[in-house]
Amino acid sequence: GAAVFNRVVISGPRSQHAAVGLGPVGVLPGSQRRGVGTRLLEVGLELLKDLGHTRIVVIGDEKYYGKLGFRPATKYRITCEQAKTPSDVLISELAPQSFGGVEGMAQYPPAFMA
Repeated sequence: GAAVFNRVVISGPRSQHAAVGLGPVGVLPGSQRRGVGTRLLEVGLELLKDLGHTRIVVIGDEKYYGKLGFRPATKYRITCEQAKTPSDVLISELAPQSFGGVEGMAQYPPAFMA
């Protein structure tokens, strides 16, 4: 399996903030539903935290990512152009209050859309 992390910028009305974008995540069909994806994400998030990253954004299903600590970004007024609905944008804080004062559009790199 693989989990990809990208640089993301959250552009708000008065400021820009660095974040990490999660995705895509993939696991071979024969290895799915065995915890491989969850373990990849747990290790990846821990490594990001060790490297000093504090904010993570993902476009995905809250039922899946919620078990890893992600929650809706709508509370912080964070959106993402690539998301089908605002509720698809989720965030996770790797440091307390790292999304405090952060709002705006999460912008993934162009390669994310390829």
